[in-house]
Amino acid sequence: MSKATIAAVTVLSLFLSACSTSGGGMSSGNNTPGSYCYEHTTVCVVGGVIVAGAIAAVIIHNNNDDDNGPPPGPSDQRLKRDIKPLTVTDNGIKVYSFRYLGDDRMFSGVLAQDLLQDPETADAVSKDENGYYSVDYAKLGLPVVNEDAMLEAGLNAEKIVMGQAYQQ
Repeated sequence: MSKATIAAVTVLSLFLSACSTSGGGMSSGNNTPGSYCYEHTTVCVVGGVIVAGAIAAVIIHNNNDDDNGPPPGPSDQRLKRDIKPLTVTDNGIKVYSFRYLGDDRMFSGVLAQDLLQDPETADAVSKDENGYYSVDYAKLGLPVVNEDAMLEAGLNAEKIVMGQAYQQ
């Protein structure tokens, strides 16, 4: 990890203090603009950062020349299931909860197909050699919490769809 990337690990309860839920569904945060929680999947968007799981890592990327950020990850709707809307960011980006095919973990993020509909966000989407869309979250200004797990699950989903399921 380069010096241009600051990584901090924090317990989700710090973020949940900014969020409130009451009996399910989505709610806005407690006096924190841009904060939303989805109680059933323990997913929050706090200040533009997508937070999920019991422990969350906040990764802030500084766009210096020596750090290009993480590689774009698979974010194609065809690789996801159980897709449910969570919120819309201040700049109009739709955020969803979902599971990748072949993986039971819940993730939160965007759908590449949504981003392609808007000229302002379409440049964050690329197509891989198999024809599936990936998203560069850094171009959207949306840090992703469980980035490594999400990338792994997305790549495995693509392998499953392509008939090359990863054998452990």
